[in-house]
Amino acid sequence: MFFNDAPYFCTSQVIITPPVLLSKMSSKFDQWYQQKHNGRKLTWQYNQGDCDITSHCFDTRYFIKAATQVAIILHLYNSQTSYTSSEVTKLTNIEQAEAERILTSLCADKQKLLTHNNGIFSINDAFSSDKTRISISLLKKASIQERAREDDEVLAVDTIDRTHVQLFFVILLIFLCIFVYTRCVF
Repeated sequence: MFFNDAPYFCTSQVIITPPVLLSKMSSKFDQWYQQKHNGRKLTWQYNQGDCDITSHCFDTRYFIKAATQVAIILHLYNSQTSYTSSEVTKLTNIEQAEAERILTSLCADKQKLLTHNNGIFSINDAFSSDKTRISISLLKKASIQERAREDDEVLAVDTIDRTHVQLFFVILLIFLCIFVYTRCVF
C-alpha cells in the first residue's frame, strides 16, 4: 500500500478506525519520524489521501488507486466476503452516509467491484476489466451539487451587483471630470 504525500492543512479531524495492518505501519512510521524529527507531531487523517492497492481475490491481479477510506473499506473484505453498510460503519467509524456512498460507488457500473443485494454488499467474483490499473471514483454527494447550485446563484447576483457598482463609479468619474473641467474653464 502506498499513500500519497500531499500535505493537507486546516482539515477537520475525523476519527476513523484503520485496519490493524495500517495501524502497525503508521505506528512504525511514527516511531521513525519521532527519531528523525524530535518535537514534531503527526496527525493521521484517513479521510484524506490516496492508496495504491493490489487485488489478489480475482482471476487477474489488479492495481487499484482509491481514496484511503475506500482502501480501508476494501481491506475489510480480506476477512469476510460480505458486509452491510451498518457493519462497515461499526468496524471503521466512517459515517453511515459516507460508508453508503463508498459502497454504492464500488457497486457502480464503472467499477462493479462489489455487488449489492438486499442491503448486503459482497465481492463481485465475476469482476473483470480490460485494464489492470483501475482508478476508483466516488459518486458525488447530493449536498455538493446543491452547494454548487447555491454558489452559482450567489455568483450571478454578485456579478449583477458588481456591474451596478462599476457603472456607478463610471458615472461618478464622468461627473467629477465635468466638474473639474467646468471649474478650470470658468
